[in-house]
Amino acid sequence: MRRWLIAGVLAVAGGGCSLLSTQPGPEPARTLLRPTCVDVEQDACIAEAVTVNGRQLQLDEQEYRSLDRRPVPVRCVLRETGRVESCHVLDSRGEELDSRLVAVLTPRRYQPVLYRGKPVLVPYTFLISFAPPPSEAAATAAIRLEVFRALLQRLPRKTADGGVQGVRPLVCVGIGDDVADPPSGEVDALRRGGASVEPASSCWGLMQAVGGAAPFGSVVVREVQMERPDVAQVRAEVGVSGQSPQFLSLRASRLGDRWLIEEQATASPPDAGTLRPVDSSP
Repeated sequence: MRRWLIAGVLAVAGGGCSLLSTQPGPEPARTLLRPTCVDVEQDACIAEAVTVNGRQLQLDEQEYRSLDRRPVPVRCVLRETGRVESCHVLDSRGEELDSRLVAVLTPRRYQPVLYRGKPVLVPYTFLISFAPPPSEAAATAAIRLEVFRALLQRLPRKTADGGVQGVRPLVCVGIGDDVADPPSGEVDALRRGGASVEPASSCWGLMQAVGGAAPFGSVVVREVQMERPDVAQVRAEVGVSGQSPQFLSLRASRLGDRWLIEEQATASPPDAGTLRPVDSSP
């Protein structure tokens, strides 16, 4: 009995000592991110794109929708250890939001940048973009799809022997100012509707294969800017290989579960063509 009592006292004492002497342990192992420059002798550190959402900023959807969601540059220091420190928001959006943006960046861990084989400290800039809230993302996807369908109707059909118009040419479709591929679901929806389309990334190979022998079309939805949940402004362009594209400013309005696409007057070049209502009928 006495031995059990002594053992209990020692166990409690040992536990108390361990609590008093607890030191912060090492960080848990994590996958290190690759910085935009690995070796400062060979690479230039360029702004790294980071996308955030309302959940990361601890904002509800209404608060998030009301934000100024233009991209925000943030200048930081990338330490020799791969830590992100000393961040400064270059285009301030208010003290509270600035601190939340920095709080998203500082937990990130990177492979150290090297100089002559040794880790070094480097200035490092992030360009933070805001992901659309879920409801806006769904509306944007639906609008893009309607714009694609409408503009595909503008493209001339191939002319067969005898001057009879046949099927429309193959069309390259893209989104954004950098002409990225549309989501695969949007491309599949266009194909199910009978359109002969390929994502933008496939077009280089297409041009190499056909050259100027087989003209093809292009439709790019550059930007969808939601003004209200039921109204959006759209920048887009449509064209045929070998010709100047037509630049368009469109307005999308929700009608029930569909979006009506209308064309607006723009300061487009004279060769952009005569402005006319967009026919979105199949």
